[in-house]
Amino acid sequence: MLFRSRVALGRAAAAFLRELLDAVLGDERLHWQMALMMREFYEPSAHFRMVLDARIHPLHDAVAELVGRATGRATTATETRLLTVALIGEVMAMGAARVVVCARLGWDDYSPERVRLIAEALVPPMLAMLGLPAEAEAVEAGEGEAGR
Repeated sequence: MLFRSRVALGRAAAAFLRELLDAVLGDERLHWQMALMMREFYEPSAHFRMVLDARIHPLHDAVAELVGRATGRATTATETRLLTVALIGEVMAMGAARVVVCARLGWDDYSPERVRLIAEALVPPMLAMLGLPAEAEAVEAGEGEAGR
């Protein structure tokens, strides 16, 4: 998919990142899977290769496409892969540290509204990591010139 401008790419990236946060943090099925994934990250079992091929590579490849388009680098470039891991890590951290986030904020658990608040806090700096304009998120969220 081609984008006419950095703002258009930023809008698409913001939407993708919000959907990723919503999927990882808002889907109860993924809540219990997070513990299994984290165990595989810290102490890989004989099944790590299966997890890598079935779960990790597809997600990382999709995010690497976004990173590559934003940075102008190849999807297989070391810098692209590292930035991809960093972006996904931001999302995963909010899932893995759910109990800490909730305790620090006085929440009982994540809700759709709380996941939206998390996205509002994380998506702009994630766009900045990609060198995409911050106004893309504001426009997507209904703020700024185009949102009026």
